[in-house]
Amino acid sequence: MNPDPFASSTFSLVLSWISAFPVLIAAAAIPFTTFGKELRGYRALFVWFGVCLLALSPLRYLFFLLVAGSSYIFQSWGAFFSVFILGFYIPIVFGLLYSLGVGVPFLAVSVVIGKREDISFDRGILAAVVFPITCIISSCLFYLVLPAAAWTIRWLNPNDVIKATNGPSAMVYRYVAVPCSTTMVPGIFPSTPQSPEDLLRCHVATTYMGKQEFWYFVKKQYPEIYARKLRETSR
Repeated sequence: MNPDPFASSTFSLVLSWISAFPVLIAAAAIPFTTFGKELRGYRALFVWFGVCLLALSPLRYLFFLLVAGSSYIFQSWGAFFSVFILGFYIPIVFGLLYSLGVGVPFLAVSVVIGKREDISFDRGILAAVVFPITCIISSCLFYLVLPAAAWTIRWLNPNDVIKATNGPSAMVYRYVAVPCSTTMVPGIFPSTPQSPEDLLRCHVATTYMGKQEFWYFVKKQYPEIYARKLRETSR
């Protein structure tokens, strides 16, 4: 069995797991911290909004991005020091994605409910109908903008980017982000073993890497596929 070309060190995995827990807890709390006060006493509506967010919005994928981002820091010294550059614009990029994916539904509901201490029955019903619709709309906007947002990190070392998919990132992607969601994968994916690891790494490579970095990934991860593609292009 060939060794994993993108295996993380034990030290990196331990730090990745340690950093993942507070990130997930904070991410799960953020959507309701500003809106929870208005929904206090309306438990059914609150639960419905939560179900819609998890099922219809890109919130679960945002969880994955947060965990993968926190794991990336610990993959190498180069990855660690690149954070000082990423810190200038990644919060803005992620904030835009978060606003599109999660903020739009809550903004729409805020308009429907209005600034009232009590939510009337008709406004509550209307909010319950509007929220899932806007979740779907926000999800479409999110995945439309995602390639442009991913372009901003294509200068990162591909080794560190793929290694960031190990450990907690793999677990969150497989059990949280992927179920009931569409996944962008490259054309080579059907030729891979199509394991959960292949799905994740192929998705990350085709979404967050440039063309040269992507084929570097294929050469290391799937040398047989790379060699076959090379023969096909040389004909």
